[in-house]
Amino acid sequence: MLNENSINRQKLASDDILDDAFHDLCKRFKNRGDHHDIWHLRFHWKTQKEKIKNNILAGRYQLSPVIMKKAHQQTIQVWSADDTLVLNSLRILMRRYLKEVGLNKFCHHGAAGKKMGHVIVAGIKEYSFQVRIQLQNFYASVNHKTLMAILRKHIKDTWVLKLLQQYLHHLQDDAGQLKYCQRGLYKGSSLSSLLAGLYLQNLDELFENQVIENTQNSTEHLTEKNGPVYFRWRDQYVYFCHEQNHFNEILTNMNTLLDQLDLKIDRHKSHLGLCKVENREVSFKYLMNESVNEKIVLEIKEKILKEQSINKQAAKELSIKEQAHVAG
Repeated sequence: MLNENSINRQKLASDDILDDAFHDLCKRFKNRGDHHDIWHLRFHWKTQKEKIKNNILAGRYQLSPVIMKKAHQQTIQVWSADDTLVLNSLRILMRRYLKEVGLNKFCHHGAAGKKMGHVIVAGIKEYSFQVRIQLQNFYASVNHKTLMAILRKHIKDTWVLKLLQQYLHHLQDDAGQLKYCQRGLYKGSSLSSLLAGLYLQNLDELFENQVIENTQNSTEHLTEKNGPVYFRWRDQYVYFCHEQNHFNEILTNMNTLLDQLDLKIDRHKSHLGLCKVENREVSFKYLMNESVNEKIVLEIKEKILKEQSINKQAAKELSIKEQAHVAG
């Protein structure tokens, strides 16, 4: 739990936070066109800074409607320069005080992706059971009410919470048609990445606690003597273990938590069951219990039956070729 005074409007309107956000904004928007409002903010920074600061302290600051534009066959959101500055300030403030709850684990850099691949390759080779999941349309699936409930546990300033509510439930201007965003986070915002990490905090803790409870030796190197191992990159999770009961337990708890977060697994990009191919024919036997999602069991069983059918067909064709060779 964070200090109740860690994130509030006074700190959000402080000179160091606003200045840091402004300098970051200038770097990112240095190549914007002549008509972009970033230039007005830059040329009148001292005046605009005092205006924004006073509005924040008085609780009068309101986010403007977001302009929706088409770019490279995608729809992007364009916030005003003032709104981007305020949201950037909020991101800096939250990141400064929320690292202790594990938000730095929501990785986007390439090194983490390479480590994910290493864990998968080594885990499949050394472990018996795997839980590899990809969340389906994660950013677009984030439930605003659930996220606000999580934020209230960490932020006590009611005005900052209202600002975050404005950010989530923002008004979109799409060619003159106005509508509110009802669900999800925008991928192009650094604040969204921060909120996404907070949204998945409980799921992270579930896997971490499972590893801690069931690990007897170090997991620095994946060997048969090790306990479970877990890693996440963005919205992808990998978990490997040796024991059947550990696998059933994490699967049950994971399904329950995903239901609470209103998230779904991408079935086509997820793998649940035994790691070794030669043992897959028995993988559905230990999954047949009331605590495991029935759809997962049926999908795994279908994959197993399909593999068995392919293997039988291959064996049959090989037998025919051998008989023909003998007869010749």
